[in-house]
Amino acid sequence: MSTGPRRTLRLLPWTSPEAKPCFLITDDGGGRVSRLADIT
Repeated sequence: MSTGPRRTLRLLPWTSPEAKPCFLITDDGGGRVSRLADIT
């Protein structure tokens, strides 16, 4: 059983230049890219 931070896979609201979905792995703290994704 893991005792590290819980990680979440998020689908971002934009795509890559190749039109593929973009994902972000986050922990409970959030960060700059998470906040940007939330306002986009």
